[in-house]
Amino acid sequence: MTKQQVFIVDLAESLHKNGLPAHRIENSIKLISKVLQTPVELSSTPEMLMLSFDSTSHTTMKKMSGSSLNFDRMDHLHKLINEISNNLDVESAQKQLNEIKNRKVLYNKWINILFIAISNSSSACLFGGGWAEIIVSGFIGIVIGLIIELLSSFPNLARLSVLFSSAAAIFIAKSGVSLFGNYSVEIASITGLILLIPGFAFSQSVTELAHGQAQSGIVRFSNVFLTFLMMAVGLGFGSQLVSIIYITPLKFHFPALPFWASYIAILVVPAGFGVLFNAKREHYIWMLVACTVSYFSMKYISFKSIPEFSVLFSAFLLGLISNSISFFLKKSSSLMLVPGIILLVPGSIGFKTVTYLMNEQTMSGLESAISTLITAVALTCGLLFSNMIIKQREVF
Repeated sequence: MTKQQVFIVDLAESLHKNGLPAHRIENSIKLISKVLQTPVELSSTPEMLMLSFDSTSHTTMKKMSGSSLNFDRMDHLHKLINEISNNLDVESAQKQLNEIKNRKVLYNKWINILFIAISNSSSACLFGGGWAEIIVSGFIGIVIGLIIELLSSFPNLARLSVLFSSAAAIFIAKSGVSLFGNYSVEIASITGLILLIPGFAFSQSVTELAHGQAQSGIVRFSNVFLTFLMMAVGLGFGSQLVSIIYITPLKFHFPALPFWASYIAILVVPAGFGVLFNAKREHYIWMLVACTVSYFSMKYISFKSIPEFSVLFSAFLLGLISNSISFFLKKSSSLMLVPGIILLVPGSIGFKTVTYLMNEQTMSGLESAISTLITAVALTCGLLFSNMIIKQREVF
């Protein structure tokens, strides 16, 4: 393989590992292949990466072990692609890419666990919860962080982290009434699991399908479906544990949250996402803009007769602003799209679907499942419409 081909393969692998969807990887690699005058055909799924070079009839296939969002590395990859577009030589580019691949994570595991709790508590406030929901959701976050960290040492058990986390979340949420009185178990459990609910992955799978990436979209959709199934088993197991314990709700009510609590929460949520997605401090402002746009557009611009249209409009507004900032300031639009999409919550509706089915409310579950799919499609359409107004840059 030539040095240009080696670099393209390494770059595609790095883009994949750091959480980019198939169509974004393809656009970036096409741009680089034109600059390097090295024609290549790329096929990407969550588990596989295949590149075929026309000039040498050489095909490279790599088995991928999954990806995770890493905004720090993503930002450096974004800058590297821009530099290559401005005629950076391949040797220097390969050296920079190796340095990016070896960059250490910015935050240790204990800070990650702490900020899982902070993100959960802030999300509980934004979802309409009170003091009890905020406390319980934060505690669930700490427990889930510890579970994930503990299971990371056991590769086979790590695959069941969603199941164990769901069981722990519903057990804590339902048993917590004995300490904090009656509160919304649904809000506490949904926000406690908000970072594990595959809302973003679900939206990403629909987006890939809309961009013609059928193989990647179907594989990602299947993984989302499997995650929801594991959650269902975990919720059922946790609920059974609660049922064998006699729990008496405490006759106590926390005072109402002050009106300004949601404004504090919207400042804290992107900080939590920043730590969990390994973002730098300078990324906070863009994540804050995204969270603010998503939350307040959904809150104040509501179409009650067609609730899915609210999601479409919010996604359109989010895409418009993120594309504008990406185009004019040469920032990665992913810094805004990811946290913004998480707060548009198609995953929380999917969580309700699982809850209904576990409680044998079949019709409610089917209605919720259809609503989840429509919401995800509405979100995708909103983003696609925004791309028609202000086109996404070829660099992600």
